[in-house]
Amino acid sequence: LASDRRPKRTAQSTLEQYVFQVTAFLEFIQAKYPTVTTMDGITSEVAKAFPLYLEEERRVNTTTLAKYVRFMRLLWKVLMPDKANPWLAVDATGCESNTRKDFTTAEIHHIIRNAKGWMLGAFIAGAYLGQRLCDTCLIRWEQVDFELRVVRMTPRKTRRHKKLQDMELPLHPVLYSWLARLHQEQGKPASGYVNPEAARRYLTNPTHLSKTIGKFLKKIGFKVNVEGVKGGKAVAVYGFHSLRHFYCTFLRHHNAPDAVMRELVGGSFEHYTHGNIASKRAAVDKLPDFIGETTEPASVPTEPIPPESMSDEKIEATLAELQDELSRRRVIQQRKAG
Repeated sequence: LASDRRPKRTAQSTLEQYVFQVTAFLEFIQAKYPTVTTMDGITSEVAKAFPLYLEEERRVNTTTLAKYVRFMRLLWKVLMPDKANPWLAVDATGCESNTRKDFTTAEIHHIIRNAKGWMLGAFIAGAYLGQRLCDTCLIRWEQVDFELRVVRMTPRKTRRHKKLQDMELPLHPVLYSWLARLHQEQGKPASGYVNPEAARRYLTNPTHLSKTIGKFLKKIGFKVNVEGVKGGKAVAVYGFHSLRHFYCTFLRHHNAPDAVMRELVGGSFEHYTHGNIASKRAAVDKLPDFIGETTEPASVPTEPIPPESMSDEKIEATLAELQDELSRRRVIQQRKAG
């Protein structure tokens, strides 16, 4: 809690997720261990039974199971710092199943040939920058330096880490040419989103955007999902993030140094020597030409773009708030039970 990396405010969605996870745990205790009434009563045996309950009763997939375990570890670490943490006995890595698949070079060619408008622009940028969907959709012209042929960005996921804020990504020749043409067709704007429609869709409803991309991939022949745990929630195996997996795998197979890899894809590896722009460009330039004759620019938005702040509402999320909310819900449950 005292870490300088901890955000001063927590997104409402994050706080709501915490409440949801703890509520699920309380329901598990009431159903399976009704005599346990304090945190001291949670043993490693009880902790190990919780993921099984989630899997069998709630049909939670493996990735979500791991998130539950990591959260419970953190909760015990904060609330009971002087006690043995029973959740350390639960193997979070054993809950995870990394089913996300890389795209192959041929598959990316197939995607580029079939994508149109804003989606084409998003896939081109994703293939050559290797960034997450949010960062790819929200690239602005102010971040693109045509003279130095780089794009500068602060990944949203790691922006609170001071040492990881600034990324300078070299533009692959194909991406550079595509951006230059798009910039010309948009009237050479000095500011604004590079792919306005993708930005609008992400800022309006990122979950719907991911689903739209998934539907497109399914339409052109990809098996996007596989069956979840015991018939539970389906697990995505192909999605926009598969471009990031491809990007990392491709660079690794072409012997990109560790320092270069970390500066291109991000990560908390500040103890490595920094790679210079020349070494990063040499690595990126090895990526193949996915575009060929496909040069259709991203579409112009037909609806106003919501301000970025609308998707990043933050509220105070202190430990006291979380405890108050949990206490309130527990009282309600006790009243209903009585």
